[in-house]
Amino acid sequence: MSRLLRDWRLLDRLLVAVLVVAAWVNVLTASDRQGSVALNLLVITVMGLSLLWRRDRPFVPVVCCGIGMPLTAAVLTAPPYIFVSIAMMATASYSAGAHLERRLALRGLALVVLSLGTVVLIFDPSDWFFPIAIFGIAPWLAGRAMRNQTMLARELAEKAELAEHARQEEERRAIVSERSRIARELHDVLAHNLSVMVVQAGGARRIVEKRPDQAAGVADLIERTGREALAELRHLFGPVRHGDGEDLQ
Repeated sequence: MSRLLRDWRLLDRLLVAVLVVAAWVNVLTASDRQGSVALNLLVITVMGLSLLWRRDRPFVPVVCCGIGMPLTAAVLTAPPYIFVSIAMMATASYSAGAHLERRLALRGLALVVLSLGTVVLIFDPSDWFFPIAIFGIAPWLAGRAMRNQTMLARELAEKAELAEHARQEEERRAIVSERSRIARELHDVLAHNLSVMVVQAGGARRIVEKRPDQAAGVADLIERTGREALAELRHLFGPVRHGDGEDLQ
C-alpha cells in the first residue's frame, strides 16, 4: 500500500511539473497577454503547485484555482489564452470529487462552479453552460464515480479478507477437533492394550516357574498384543504423518 502511494505521489509530481512548465510556455507565448509577465507566472505557478496536495488536502487546489482563475480573468491574461489554467481547474475539480467526503466535495464543486461562472461573466457571458459543465461539473462527476468504484472495490476486498479469515478459523477449529479425536482414540488404544499386556504379564509371572511352556505362550501373546497396539498406532497416525499439515505437538 505504501509503495502504491509513493508511486501515485511521484505521478502527481510529474503531472504538476508538466503543467507548470506548460503554463510558463503558455504565458510567455500568449497572443493576448495582460499584466506583467512575472505576476502571470506567479499566479499560474501557485495554481499548479497547489495540485501537489490534490490527494491529501484536495480543497487546497480547489481554493487556489478557484481564486486564481477569476484573478487572471479580471486583471491578468484571461484563461482562454492560458489554456493550461483550465486544465488545472479541471484537475482540481476531479480531485475534489475523488478525494473529499460528500459534504466537502459538494462545497468544492460549488466553489469550482462559482469560479468558472465568474470567469465566464468577465470574459464571455453569452456562453456559460459549456465551460462550467465541461471543465467543472464533468471532472467532478468523474472523480466521484472513481471514488465510489474505489470504495466498492475496497469493501469487496475487506469482505473477501474476512471470508478468508473465517475459513482459516474454521480450518483451525477442525484441526483442533480432529486432534482431540485422535488423542481420545490414542488414549483408548493405549489404555486397552496396556491393560491387556499388564494382565498377561502378571499371569506369566505367576506361572513362569511352575509352567514355563505356558509362560512362553503368554509372552508370545504379550508380544502379539504389543505389535497389534503398534499397528493400530501406525494406522491412527498414518494420515497425520503423511499429510501436509503441521506436526502434532
